[in-house]
Amino acid sequence: MAVNKRVVLIFRFFLLLLFLLGCKNKDLDGKILYQKGEYQKALPLLEKSCNGSDVQSCILAFKILVRQKDKLTQDKTLAIIKKACEYGDTPSCESLGHFFLNTGDIIRGIKTLKQGCQGGNPNSCFDLGEIFTQDQYLKPNIDQAYHFFEKSCYGGNIQGCNKAIKILKQHPQKSDKIPLLEKQRLKNKEFFHS
Repeated sequence: MAVNKRVVLIFRFFLLLLFLLGCKNKDLDGKILYQKGEYQKALPLLEKSCNGSDVQSCILAFKILVRQKDKLTQDKTLAIIKKACEYGDTPSCESLGHFFLNTGDIIRGIKTLKQGCQGGNPNSCFDLGEIFTQDQYLKPNIDQAYHFFEKSCYGGNIQGCNKAIKILKQHPQKSDKIPLLEKQRLKNKEFFHS
């Protein structure tokens, strides 16, 4: 009986080895080619992996495409960064939000920045706070600005803390939150200086 178990284990190991040797991981191939600097060979593999929900492949493909200047490449670049944002890469949402704002698509820009903010990107939250304090895109809304600055602060952004505190100092009825924000600002400073 013991011999039969050993033979079965050896046979299973052999099958696993054959399977592993026969399979090629396209995600890994694209990433290795990217690391070697073979960007044009890596790009189609990274795009395929990106379409298969691999965020890192989306980001690497974006880095390759952003260097190219033709219209077709710009459309591909935009599609890649959209996918990365959809898959939850919040810095991609931040970049995409700024792209929309810069091209005049205010609604999509704000929506995309909100997606990044909700995903935990404090910079997207901060940018939304800035949008709601200025009249460049929308009518200023101090309550919305404060909301996003506070969220940015608790996400680790020191500037978000400063802006939220500044707003609260201008509105004494809400000043009871200032000590909490100052405590969070101190935590953020300690974290970034350690």
